[in-house]
Amino acid sequence: MKKFFTMMLVASVALTGLSAMAGRTEEGTWAAGTNFKYDSATVSGPHTYLEFQLGKFTKKDVLWGATVDVTSDDYVTTFAAGPKYECYFDMDTPWMPYIGLGIQVAHSSYDLGGSKSETALVGELNLGMKFFLTENTAIDMSLNASAATGDIYADEKGMTSNNIDFTIGFDFCF
Repeated sequence: MKKFFTMMLVASVALTGLSAMAGRTEEGTWAAGTNFKYDSATVSGPHTYLEFQLGKFTKKDVLWGATVDVTSDDYVTTFAAGPKYECYFDMDTPWMPYIGLGIQVAHSSYDLGGSKSETALVGELNLGMKFFLTENTAIDMSLNASAATGDIYADEKGMTSNNIDFTIGFDFCF
């Protein structure tokens, strides 16, 4: 996994010279994307996370949208959806940092010595960086912290209400 992230970082840095402009974040632009995380070495088996997102820039560098997430491993499956907000910091380069906030409703079903399910409200904070390959396409790297009103995340000790992870994805602006 470390090799994958190292290769992505090296590729992004190498492509910096190829990208001639910053991304499209002006008012009226739509953004669609997906984020992905896979970890084969968790206590509960292979862990897969997939997020789909759609949003619109309501003014320059301000995105309002929604996300739908699916998380699954051998014992836990979680579905979540809700609105999000992202604020971009245009540095007039292909690299564009952002901060994001989101609220989701999540439902988790798990089997850790007995089948259970839980529905919770989740608050999320994202610190990310997009690297625009072209004006309309970007690689998205994000550190995400989540806090829920119930135990919907699996960790090595069982279920918990907090989660921190890193995702990588691809975005398209139109």
